[in-house]
Amino acid sequence: MGHDTPAPIRTAHEVGWVSVLGSEARTRLVLSGELDESVFPDLAAAVDLAVTRGVPVDIDARSTTFMDSSTVVTLARLAARLTHPPRLIQPPEILRFLLDVTNLHETMEILEEDPDFDGTPLTPGRRAMEAAAPQG
Repeated sequence: MGHDTPAPIRTAHEVGWVSVLGSEARTRLVLSGELDESVFPDLAAAVDLAVTRGVPVDIDARSTTFMDSSTVVTLARLAARLTHPPRLIQPPEILRFLLDVTNLHETMEILEEDPDFDGTPLTPGRRAMEAAAPQG
C-alpha cells in the first residue's frame, strides 16, 4: 500500500507581498512569496504607481515562490504601458518558465546580476500622507 503525500502547509514566509521603491532615475517593483489573487489589489496599485512615475522599471522577483495567471497578465500589462522594457532581475526558475510559456520574455530585459538600487520605499499611502503633511 502506498502513502499519500500530504498537501504542503503554507507558511507565513510564503505569503505574497509587493513593494515599490523609487529613485529619481528608476522604479523597483519588489515581488516576493506566493503571488495569487489575494495580492492582486496591491500588485495593481504598485504597477499603476510604477507607470505614473515615468521612469524605467526594474522588477525584483528573486524571492517569488509561486505566480498565478493574474500576476503574469499584470506584468504583461506593465510591460505594455512602459516606454522602456522593464528589467527583470535574476528571475527564479518558476518565473523563467512562465516567461517562456507566455512569450513575456520578449517584452522584458533579463538581468543575471542585480544592478543595485539606492531608492526609498514608495507606497500610495505613504505618498498621500507626505503630500498632506504641512511643510515647515
